[in-house]
Amino acid sequence: MAKASKGDLSTYRKKRTNSSNRAAAKAGNKLQETLHELAFQKFALDQAAIVAVTDLDGKITYANSKFCEVSGYSQNELSGKNHRIINSSYHPPDFFAEMWNTISSGKVWRGEIRNKTKDGTLYWTDSTIVPLLDDHGKPIKYLSIRFDISDRKKFEETLRLQERAIASSHNGIVITDCRLPNNEVVYVNSAFEKITGYISSEVIGKNCRFLQGTDVFQPEKDILRNAINKGESCSVVIRNYRKDGSLFWNELNISPIFDEMGRATHFIGIQTDITARKEAEKDLKRQMSLTVLLNRITDEIRQSLDIESIFQTAAHQIQLAFRASRCLIYKLDYEDQNSVLEPQISLMSEQLADKIFSVKDFELPLLNSAFGKRVSNQDQAISITNVYAEEDLGDLGELFYRMQLRSLLAIRTSSHGLTNGLILLHHCNSFHELNLIILFIQMWI
Repeated sequence: MAKASKGDLSTYRKKRTNSSNRAAAKAGNKLQETLHELAFQKFALDQAAIVAVTDLDGKITYANSKFCEVSGYSQNELSGKNHRIINSSYHPPDFFAEMWNTISSGKVWRGEIRNKTKDGTLYWTDSTIVPLLDDHGKPIKYLSIRFDISDRKKFEETLRLQERAIASSHNGIVITDCRLPNNEVVYVNSAFEKITGYISSEVIGKNCRFLQGTDVFQPEKDILRNAINKGESCSVVIRNYRKDGSLFWNELNISPIFDEMGRATHFIGIQTDITARKEAEKDLKRQMSLTVLLNRITDEIRQSLDIESIFQTAAHQIQLAFRASRCLIYKLDYEDQNSVLEPQISLMSEQLADKIFSVKDFELPLLNSAFGKRVSNQDQAISITNVYAEEDLGDLGELFYRMQLRSLLAIRTSSHGLTNGLILLHHCNSFHELNLIILFIQMWI
C-alpha cells in the first residue's frame, strides 16, 4: 500500500478543520437565531400577558413588567411574596384549593380570577398555570400566564344587567332580526309570555303579525311595515290576540338597533297591554252617550205634556242610542198601591229600526214567566246575548223565533221601589254582546 505524503496529510487536515469550523459557525448561528427568536417571543409575551414564576411554596421568583404595570406593585415588592398579595377575597377557599391540587399533581390549570391592585382596584385575568416538571414528572416551579380581561367582564356584567332588566320589565319586550327574510322573533321576555299567553319556544322564529290572528285589516300594520322598511321608530295601538283567542289592545313602540356600520340589524318592540284603559275609555263614552240620551229625553219631555209623546220620545231615543231593532216600553198599573194583586201591563210605545216588523199584536207573557219575574224584581239591567241558550227563556223559544229575536236587553223602571214599567230592547239581525251600563229610568205615569 502506498503511503500518503506529508503534503496530502496536511491538505486533509486543513479541509477537515475548515469543515469543522463551518459546522461550528453554522451551529452558533442557529443558536443565536434560536435565542433571538426566544427573546422576541418573550418580548411579545411581556407586551400582552402578565407572566410570573413561583416556587413550590407559591412565592414569586419572577414577575414581568406587565405584572407590575397591572398590579401597581414593583418587582421588588412582588419578589418573594405569595399571590395572596393581589387576592381580592372574591373567590372561596375551595377555588384556590382545587387550583393547587391540579398544578401540584403536574397538570395545567385554567380559569378566571378576580384580583386586586395595590390601590384596591379590582381586575379580572384569564389565567393559565403550567407546572415545570423534573425528570420524574414532579413540579419544580410554576409558570403563570395571565391576560387582563377586565373590560370583557365589565361588558358581560353590563349585558347581564340589561338582560335582567329586560326580563324583569312589566312591559312585553320582543326583539326581531330584520336581516332575516321574515323579520323573525329572536327574543321575548317573561312579560311578553304573560301578556300573550305564548311561551318563548312558540314565538321564536315567527313574525309578530301572528298576534293579529284573522284581524288583518288594520291600518297600523302599514305604519309598522313602513317603519321597519325604512329602519325607523314608530308607535301604534293595535289589536292583538292572546293564545286563548281573547283580544288585547297593544300599545306598541318599536325602534331599530344598529350595528357599528350604522345598519339596522334588529328591532326591539316594547308592548303595553292597555286593554283596561281602552275599556275604561269605552265605558266613559257609554256614560257620556247615556247622559246625552237622558238629557235629550228630558228636554223633549219638558217640551211636551202629552203622555203618549213622552213615551214615544223615550222609546225613539233609547232605540237609536243602543242601535236596537226594537224598543218596547210597557207601563204597569196597580188599582191600589198596597195591592198584592198582579198589575195590569200596557204597551205604551214601540220603536222599530228599518225593515223590522211590529210585535204589538204578539201576546208576551212578561209577568207570568220566570224571566218576567226576574226582571221585575231587580233594578240591574239583564242582557242576554243568545235568547235560545238561556234556561229561563226555554218556554219562549218558539215565540222568539216568530219575532226573529236573537239578543235581548230588559230593564225594570220603578218608583219608590215599586215596579212601574219595563223597557225591552230587541236585536234581530245578529247576536250582540250587550255589555251595557245599568239604567235606572224612573217613569211617572
